[in-house]
Amino acid sequence: GGACGTYAFMRVNKDGKRFCNEDAPLPGITNAYMTSPGHVDWTVMDADFASELDKMTLLSQYSGSTSGPFDPTLGYTPAEQMEMCLESGTSVTGNTLEELAEAMGVPAGNLAAAVARYNELAEKGIDEDMGKPAQFLKAIKQPPFYGIHRHIGLSTIIHGVNVNKDMQALNADGEPIEGLYAIGNCAGNFFGSPDYPMTVPGLSLGRCHTQGYVVGRAVASK
Repeated sequence: GGACGTYAFMRVNKDGKRFCNEDAPLPGITNAYMTSPGHVDWTVMDADFASELDKMTLLSQYSGSTSGPFDPTLGYTPAEQMEMCLESGTSVTGNTLEELAEAMGVPAGNLAAAVARYNELAEKGIDEDMGKPAQFLKAIKQPPFYGIHRHIGLSTIIHGVNVNKDMQALNADGEPIEGLYAIGNCAGNFFGSPDYPMTVPGLSLGRCHTQGYVVGRAVASK
């Protein structure tokens, strides 16, 4: 996620067009990324970005668990973190939107139009296009401008091998395969929807510890 993690700044796709409500949980916004060209998006902000961080909802910060390098517990100021991300290449900057578009590799006209529309919505106080809460519609006007590259990466396959209550892997007929177990993200039947809700810190670790105990108990009983 570059510098900004999951914060709800404006986002555009590789064509320089805005495509989603940025104030959404990570699974929901990832679904939006999946429909964007090339599965790529850019977060766009201006020089006043640091003043917006504390105003973002925990929803967009994923309860603070994936807030990215701007996380204050890391011991750096937002400006220092941005410089580090510029040096690493995960972020780019420009003194004009045209310069920023060139650095991002997106059509300058599209980016300028997207920012102009975003600023218009900010002035209206209502997101007529995507439905983002009005308090996060801050106009993008103050140079330098920043673009933070984001792309989809596979975190986990959330519907793994079907298992029974003892975490035994099941065959196509739903029968347990003797001697074969699956726990953690390798095991299916855990989430009720095609989603990976990371709003509970330690979810994967807790799942592995608990299901590992279940497997140990099942094996010991044999």
